[in-house]
This record gives sequence, structure tokens and C-alpha cells, in this order.
Amino acid sequence: MSNASATDAAGITPPSQRNPSNRETRRAADRLARKLVRAVVIAVANQKGGSGKTTTILALAGELARRGFRVLVIDCDEQGNATTGLGVPVAKLDNEGTYYLLMDDEAKPADVITPTPHDNISVIAGGEKLSEVTAALASEMGNHTFLSAHVETLRDEFDVILLDTPPALSLLTLNALYAADEIATPINPGVFDLAGIAKLTKTVKRLNTRLNKNIAIAHTFLINFNPRRRNDQDAYGFVKGAFPDALIDTADPQPDREWHGSGVPQSASVNSSQSAGVPLTLYDPRTAVSRAYCRVADVIEQRSLRG
Repeated sequence: MSNASATDAAGITPPSQRNPSNRETRRAADRLARKLVRAVVIAVANQKGGSGKTTTILALAGELARRGFRVLVIDCDEQGNATTGLGVPVAKLDNEGTYYLLMDDEAKPADVITPTPHDNISVIAGGEKLSEVTAALASEMGNHTFLSAHVETLRDEFDVILLDTPPALSLLTLNALYAADEIATPINPGVFDLAGIAKLTKTVKRLNTRLNKNIAIAHTFLINFNPRRRNDQDAYGFVKGAFPDALIDTADPQPDREWHGSGVPQSASVNSSQSAGVPLTLYDPRTAVSRAYCRVADVIEQRSLRG
């Protein structure tokens, strides 16, 4: 098979056409090289609801786990969608793990890490009780550091820790951002989402200056992206200008096509995979949306997980 036939029109090589033996050998070598490296903690954040944060968490968790990385998802959202999207029914758990970690001084992360049906993926569950956290801890000294203290104890147990964050700037969001090493931000090509990323940028600046934190928006990418729509083209140009080193392209320019940028496309399989409790990239890796998220995982792995 020629190189041209192994690459689809979007410029992405489908997983089924990659060389699995070489790929897995490389992954195994990378894992051995990383044995003494502690987990990278990535918060997926955008201060706008419906921006694809949970979809991104699930897709990245599935793909990175498939590659052999030990992944922990910490669900910091009271909706608990990252938890149920991994096939873990919140109603059947003894407690909501993230709530327990933030509210109980004697909390131990090992007591609330829940295995999922998927190899190499564990979760600390979110849920409705997280709505009580902000009011309950409002007067506590250093309340933005509570999650970080627990995350530090988990770095030797996992390779990647992914934090799903609420859409608003709340104490839960601050805890997740303070615990993270870097931020990944999915962006819908709409004016409200672009406003959300502007708010997040201000929040990050305040974290760094007021709380002595060193964190940055390290990865951005467009979701629900259609390169034929003028609005999407404009959004791509804005994000590329604002985050030139962070933007992740999910495809390469084609010599015979006019280039308007790239991003994760829309797909009905997103809802189907979440209903099934299976990460999108495991549910059907052949779809264009899964291949795009695999490309995002490629870049994040290269930038952040091969140190």
C-alpha cells in the first residue's frame, strides 16, 4: 500500500492502516523510558458550557489508555458526565469521590479511585454533591489547594491525570486548575466560546500572579469544525493568532485544496458513545471525529508525555 492510499482526504492515517507492531514496540519503549517520570496532570477547561470538555476528556482518556498509558480521570463537575461516560453509574457508587476528597480532612484518594470497564482507565467520580463544595469551603484557608494536595499523592500511580472542570469559574474550577500542570482547551467556533477562552486566559493570568502558580493553556483545538463555514474559518484564524504555539491541527493542508484550517468535526457518534459508557476513540476509532481526536492525542503525547 502506498503512502497516499494509507492516508484519508483529511490527511490523517486511520488506526487500522498504521503499523501496529512498530507502534506497540515504540509505545513499550516509551513506557520503559518513562518509568521514573511522574504523571502529567492536564485540566481540560473552557469557561463556557457545552464547549466539549467532557467529550474531549473521554476521547483522550480512551486513546491514551489504548496506547498503554495509565490514565486517571478526576471528575470535578457536578453533572458527573465524565464518570458516566466511562461506564461508571454514579448512583451505584458508595460516594462521589471528588466531593469526598475536597470535603473530608481524612480523605484518601485510594479509597475513591474506581476502575472502569476499560483497560488502563480509572476515575474519581463527580456528581451532584459537588454543588455544595463552594459554599461549604468558602471560608477555609487555602481552599484552592485541596485537590492539588491529593493529586500529588497519585502522580506515581498513573502516567496521565485528566481533570474535567465545570464551565463556570468556581472553587471547583480553581482547584482543578491549581492542581494541573497544563491546560487543554477545546473551542467551539462561536462568539460565546471565544469569549469563554478569553475569560479562561484572564483566570490563568490571575492564578499565576496572585496564587504563585505556573500554568499555561498548552493545547487548543477547534471542535464541531467545518472548514467550509466562514464563521469556523474566522474562529480558526482567531485561535491561531491568539495561541500560535498551542493550537493543534487535526489534519495537514492538502496541496490540491484551499486551506481554511482544521479541527474536530461534528458527529452523532459522540452522543452514542457517551450513552454506551465507552470513550469515543474506543467506541468507533474509524470515524472522522475519532481520528481527529487521535491526532490531538498524538500532539499532546509528543509535547507533554515524552519528557
